[in-house]
Amino acid sequence: MAKRRSRKTSAATPPEEATFVFRGTVVQRGAATLDEVPLTRATLVVRVDEILDGPPVLAGFAGQDITVQLGSGQQAATGKSYVFHTAGWIYGAGLAVRCLKLTPETEAAVRASRQSLESAPERALKARAARAELVVSGRVTEVAEAPRQPRAPITEHDPEWRRATIAVDEVPASSQRVGARKPKQVVVRFPSSPDVRWAQAPKFAVGDAGVWFLGEKKKTKDTEAVRAAAGAAKSEYVVVSPDDFLPGEFTERVMSVLKR
Repeated sequence: MAKRRSRKTSAATPPEEATFVFRGTVVQRGAATLDEVPLTRATLVVRVDEILDGPPVLAGFAGQDITVQLGSGQQAATGKSYVFHTAGWIYGAGLAVRCLKLTPETEAAVRASRQSLESAPERALKARAARAELVVSGRVTEVAEAPRQPRAPITEHDPEWRRATIAVDEVPASSQRVGARKPKQVVVRFPSSPDVRWAQAPKFAVGDAGVWFLGEKKKTKDTEAVRAAAGAAKSEYVVVSPDDFLPGEFTERVMSVLKR
């Protein structure tokens, strides 16, 4: 009988990069700071003691309690401090992240994390670009109110969706499908509400310039639900996460990194 060949693990899929790294103390297990987070034994409330690396928009979470969802096999004890390497999960009235790696907080662990994070910004940019359907640099030329979805509930957390038209300047070759033409413009929908649930989402006005990381190659129920809630057309993108956009002062550096 012929032996069945074992399926190799996909070496083409790189491990997910941490986008938010911090020293934190576990405050509570089986609890969360956001109502929409399902509670399990792996759900933690963690106080952010020091941010080691992360986007500027998350700087305000230093000293605050956030939700951390541990990964398979990870363990953390209440009252103990760790270095958390995490990726974004839910942004809203608070912050929830997924833990990719954690180590007990020691001077050596913090020092090692700081050294490895020296090159993390470039790795994070490349990782976000790899997940995106399209990456463009450009400038906002028009912002308009997006029609409310039929039967959409009216709540105190109404996102107040807007449509921004972006005139495209450049598309990194690595972001463009083979044979595809560079788009002259793209349309994104974004929540304009200042409500705490949407406070971390990028907001746009005419003249704003920068780099947009649009869509996700890997579709999930969550991403599709957000698109449906925003009423996005097939050709439109939805921007709700802080790592979906970097402002103009970073454009030259970002595009240089993505061209390498």
